[in-house]
Amino acid sequence: MIKKEGNIMYKILLGTYTRDKSEGIYQVDLANNKLSNLSLYIKTDNPTYLAWGTNHQELIAVASEGELAGVKIFQEKDLKVKILSKQTAPCFVSYQNGNYYSAYYHEGKVEKYFNDELVAEMNYQKTAKSHFILPDENKLWVVNLGEDKIYWILEDEIITYQTKENSGPRHLVLGENDLVYVLTELSNEVLVLKKEAKQLTLRQTIQLEGEPTNQSAAIRLSSDKRYLYTSTRGDDFLTVFQVGEDGLLTKIQTISSYGKHPRDFALSPDDKFLVCANRDSNSLTLFEVDKSNGRLRLLEKDVYAPEVVAVLFY
Repeated sequence: MIKKEGNIMYKILLGTYTRDKSEGIYQVDLANNKLSNLSLYIKTDNPTYLAWGTNHQELIAVASEGELAGVKIFQEKDLKVKILSKQTAPCFVSYQNGNYYSAYYHEGKVEKYFNDELVAEMNYQKTAKSHFILPDENKLWVVNLGEDKIYWILEDEIITYQTKENSGPRHLVLGENDLVYVLTELSNEVLVLKKEAKQLTLRQTIQLEGEPTNQSAAIRLSSDKRYLYTSTRGDDFLTVFQVGEDGLLTKIQTISSYGKHPRDFALSPDDKFLVCANRDSNSLTLFEVDKSNGRLRLLEKDVYAPEVVAVLFY
């Protein structure tokens, strides 16, 4: 965030597909309740997911080059390193303490890199559809959509949670008091799990609205852990939940994404704004967040961004 004449201007990076009009990673400004100044930040193929690396000085991106795929790491706009091999591209990247991680949906595996080299690999059957990997201190979370499984990997053992068949867990976020919030893509549910004595127990299931053919996509938790947000493709909407003192959820708002296929969204670091990426309408939607109740209010829609599928605030 950049403070200018009493106002805050936010810089946002956008990950995209590069199948048609997009050329790579884009940058857009958020100031005075408007998105503006869209520009190409880094030219690269299919950077469909982005994450920050060391001290927010490195940018990690999903990468493709011909028959090769993996991750690219940039410092400022310069390519620092690329780790590519002959495989399909990952769908998710993350970072912690010098380690980089990627999840491969089509390959059914996750990879760990250190010092710019591949140091570990976890292989599942290809139909496992590994969709998410998150380091958590000395633990690791892996979500396999095709297996309907969540892996909580500890130092000495692996705890496996089996969701119901064909629910398709996609992403998760970690809440307070050992609670875990899981978004399922195929059954369009939010699951609340509790970490207890090296096991995961189900505390709550909430069915999202809309047609059975809907597919949920992204899940985010506000920085104060009071509100949870999800996006759903098909009927194309966002859902807002209040997090109770016990960590359980109450649905408080369903609002249109004002675009087609809301693949991803992100909250600003101060939780004042939410920016949603609508892939099929090549557009961004800007919402203001009511800090008193977490609800969203539309500020701007139909802001052009080609093939946009990932949102990352500076």
